[in-house]
Formats: sequence, C-alpha cells, structure tokens
Amino acid sequence: EEAIKIGKGSADEQKKSFAKDTAGRVIMALENQYFGVNEGTGSLASGDIPVLNRILGLGRSAGAKAGFEPRLNTYLDTLSGVRPTLARAAGDVGNLSESEQQAAIAQLPKPGLSNEEAIRNFIEVRRRLGLPARDLAQYLK
Repeated sequence: EEAIKIGKGSADEQKKSFAKDTAGRVIMALENQYFGVNEGTGSLASGDIPVLNRILGLGRSAGAKAGFEPRLNTYLDTLSGVRPTLARAAGDVGNLSESEQQAAIAQLPKPGLSNEEAIRNFIEVRRRLGLPARDLAQYLK
C-alpha cells in the first residue's frame, strides 16, 4: 500500500525546502542583529579603515566576551548557535563535524569588518544558500 504524502514533493525535497526556509529566517535574524534593524542602534561594523577595523574588531570581540559589548556578544552567541542549521541548509547531512559547522558560518560577518564588507558577506551567504537578496544598506545610519 502506498503512503500518503502531505505537501508537495518528496520527503527529501520537503526537508531541503524546510532547511532553506529555516536558513532564510536565521540569516535575516543575524542581519537584523548585526545592523541593529529592530533596535535602531546602528551597525556592529567597526568603521571604514580596513587595518584599523581589524584591530578594533579584535578588541571588541574581547570586550564582548568580558561583557562590555552585550549586543556584539549576543550576535556572536547566535552565530555560534546556528552553525548546525546553516550547515544543513548548505547540504551537509548526518552528524556534523566541528569543521563542517565552522565552514557554514565562516563567511558571515565578524567584528572588524566595514559595513560594506559585512553587506557583501551577507549577500554572498544568501547567494550560496539560494536565498533572495536583501537591501541591507538601507539600515545604515
């Protein structure tokens, strides 16, 4: 007797679609946190001078871990927590290794980037996951 399928497509197609939808929500949440979309607090980017950005980014990361940058700390914690979700959306299956999870978030913005670099990184991640583009420049102050 044939099983009745609910929804469209095979079970594998449904899993892929669900993973892509979930990744879309996760990426949008990360973008919102990074650019302060719902908070009106501005971007977590360090500035527009690349060398200085990298130095400031290291300092800000240390400050976040010490509790001096709570918004950045929340973003970094969220980034760490969504590694398996994004790895699955990228097509990884089964038990995910630490390196597969790290690779899934490697291109997402970290402290020390300019706004332009952060936007480019989010655009590329969206492209790789087959997600629609989003105009992030509109959220810059």
